[in-house]
Amino acid sequence: MKSIYASIAAAALLMAGIAGCGGSSSDSGTLNVALIDAPADFQAVYVTIDKVMVHRADDTNESNATWLTVADVNGTYDLLKLRDGNVSMIGVTNIPAAKYTQMRLVLSAESNDSTVHPYGNYVVIGGTPSELTVPSMVIKESHNFVMAADGNMTMTVDFDANQSIHSTGSNKWMLKPVLHVDTK
Repeated sequence: MKSIYASIAAAALLMAGIAGCGGSSSDSGTLNVALIDAPADFQAVYVTIDKVMVHRADDTNESNATWLTVADVNGTYDLLKLRDGNVSMIGVTNIPAAKYTQMRLVLSAESNDSTVHPYGNYVVIGGTPSELTVPSMVIKESHNFVMAADGNMTMTVDFDANQSIHSTGSNKWMLKPVLHVDTK
């Protein structure tokens, strides 16, 4: 587990260095978004992520609360390749210094390259791809964190494929996502 966080930290430092070039002090901080996966019993598990959003809270005026897109991803990922310290950095952005209370992963039903991926979200078992039914294309996760002015943190989204995918019959599969989100 320490090697996963070491890999994430190294990737975050690299991305922060790139994002911080030429910048000046402000009332925002850098949020790096990383994706990893726990072990699963499939040959491959592909999800197509459209974007990642966070909810900015305002304790004094709820009308000031807002959703911010922190990563326009439009990418298809094999979650099983994101194990054993492998990390995919899917976005880096500056967000206002504030308290944040939720994270959303917005999936797409279509892959970004249909010549490579037959479906937007699917599993591969015995060499055969099977489409994943996704009840809601928006995966919501309550997660509190505070971005400090000139702060730099990494939000790691651990997509637990083994607990998220369920058989619904003969070669039919459903994705009921189980996520673990951590910010450091």
